[in-house]
Amino acid sequence: MSGQGDKTAEPVRLGSFKNEFEASLAKNALAEAGIPCELVGQLTAGFRAEAPGSVSLLVRSQDAELAREILALDETG
Repeated sequence: MSGQGDKTAEPVRLGSFKNEFEASLAKNALAEAGIPCELVGQLTAGFRAEAPGSVSLLVRSQDAELAREILALDETG
């Protein structure tokens, strides 16, 4: 591997959510805008232990700025 890959396609953690439901709402908003994204951590977010998990929303670095704008607008109404 040369390390010269496409930096715009590398995943960026856009946010972290307390549960899968909240993360899914954000993912759906981005999907409606045509921004590919993935959720990571769904299987651990529901546990109630000493270190509860969270669900992270990942997007391509090239989409991060627009995704943040979309989610900010979504939160304000």
